[in-house]
Amino acid sequence: MQASLTVDQARRAAYSAFIYGLPMVENYVLMYDKAVKEGSVGFNVLKSEARLYSPADRDVVTPNNDTAYSMAWMELRPEPLSLAVPSIPANRYWSFQFVDYFTNNFEYVGRRTFNDSIAAAEFLIVPPSWPNKAKIQDGREVIFAPSDIIFVIGRTQVLDDDLASVEAIQAQYTLTPLSAVSDYQPVTVPPDHFLPAPPPSNMAAALNTLEFFNYMNLAFTWAKVPQDQEIWMLEFARINVGPNQVFDANAFSAEIQQALGEGMANAYKEIVDKANTGDIVEGWKVLDMSMQYFGTSLQDTLFRAIVAYKGIYANTPIEAVYPIANYDAKGELLDGDHHYTIHFTKEQLPPAQFFWSLSMYGPDQLFVENEIGRYSISDRTDGIQFGEDESLTIYIQHDNPGPAKVNNWLPTPSNTAPRDADKTGDTTPGIPLGRFYVVLRIYGPSPETLETGYQPPGLVLQAR
Repeated sequence: MQASLTVDQARRAAYSAFIYGLPMVENYVLMYDKAVKEGSVGFNVLKSEARLYSPADRDVVTPNNDTAYSMAWMELRPEPLSLAVPSIPANRYWSFQFVDYFTNNFEYVGRRTFNDSIAAAEFLIVPPSWPNKAKIQDGREVIFAPSDIIFVIGRTQVLDDDLASVEAIQAQYTLTPLSAVSDYQPVTVPPDHFLPAPPPSNMAAALNTLEFFNYMNLAFTWAKVPQDQEIWMLEFARINVGPNQVFDANAFSAEIQQALGEGMANAYKEIVDKANTGDIVEGWKVLDMSMQYFGTSLQDTLFRAIVAYKGIYANTPIEAVYPIANYDAKGELLDGDHHYTIHFTKEQLPPAQFFWSLSMYGPDQLFVENEIGRYSISDRTDGIQFGEDESLTIYIQHDNPGPAKVNNWLPTPSNTAPRDADKTGDTTPGIPLGRFYVVLRIYGPSPETLETGYQPPGLVLQAR
């Protein structure tokens, strides 16, 4: 195979494999950090934190500032797991998002799925090999995982900084092996082999070298390739990538190794370019709201990679949508040197069944440190002021706009503020320090929004 592989074939295969594998490799790096490395919580442990994310959190890009998280990496091969949730008041949003090893969202339970209210309930999460296909087993609703290892993200809304109430709810979320609540006997499975991974804050170390393909091959250990994507594996196999493949860069000539690196670089550029361009109206990029799950067919693989790049583990549109603005209303890149406003008429306010927020991110895709400690703003922000006509104006700038406007202020980064390396690993990537983007999160978008879409008003540049 090596002798017949041309430079062009190697470049094309690396390009396609990188787009396909980027979500899997990012997923592996995060799994290694949270469940594998020494001192991590390990598998099958639900870890809850009754706090909101801040600029100090650097592992996951584009995090939210609305909900407290509960997370678990589930290894299902030995046995199923039982997830218990308490009765939660109908005024508080909550959800558990189930993500397979390709980063597809394959199931949800939460306020939306239970029509606002729920009595205490239990869910049984089973592996792909589980023989019983009944939807209810031993009084538990069954969730069928498509991969042996999955990631589960619980989100519990914080209302008026009531972290004590959130902590009390989270304490009642429990994750229990089936053998602990029944006479089921766990299956003995051989120990996994893990490759040491860089910390998530240095994701570039996994994405920018040929070691990427070793991580990708390892990820196939826990993820079965869907039938409609098996044809891709034939192309990947040209460069020894895919299920049961062993990648060794030294098995290729220097010329082929260079082509592999070029293919990866071209793919990364494609992902970044598509993430920041496309159908943009009034500065906003709004993803296809008809998309139910990421990556369920061949044409979705680039979309899945874009989502992983911009904010891995993003919700499915029926749960939440995320219009993103990198540009102002006239198409100019957003910059902290400028002042902007965004004005919502009463009719333009985000159509959320549960809640909405507007969050600020710097060029490193993380929250922006600022003097008032505000990283997002919404109709729930303390003291926010609406107009007499129920409209809302938000002031987006680095400088404090003064007492009359500060309650409606969302601070931007400064062009002189220090910052860490961006995701490319380059400390001088040519992106000005003051560049930023905003994400409008709409939790529980209305049915009309899912059907016809929603266009937020643009950010308008203000004279200074």
